[in-house]
Amino acid sequence: MIESLGYDVAQAHNGPAALAVLRSGKRFDLLLTDIDLPEGINGLQLAKAAQALQPGLNVLLCTGYETAIPEGISLTEPLRWPILYKPFRRSDLAASIQAAMAA
Repeated sequence: MIESLGYDVAQAHNGPAALAVLRSGKRFDLLLTDIDLPEGINGLQLAKAAQALQPGLNVLLCTGYETAIPEGISLTEPLRWPILYKPFRRSDLAASIQAAMAA
């Protein structure tokens, strides 16, 4: 869906794989990650690590949970990234990406 909006996309199947992509040296404009990820780290931890690797990286979180934070994921500070709730329409995704990039 993101590619259909005209963006180039790099995909990773979990947080550690996403960090490996970010460490590859390629610069990214936006990280779109689910809050609840498999295998090791959650999306909030990924976003923090990603911004440490690439300062200024924009982040857009998504979740299928009615509440922003799934059970078992705790916050030690207020959430600082926008959240896109699933299910969403293509137009919602486009607007959320634009808002996250402008933040």
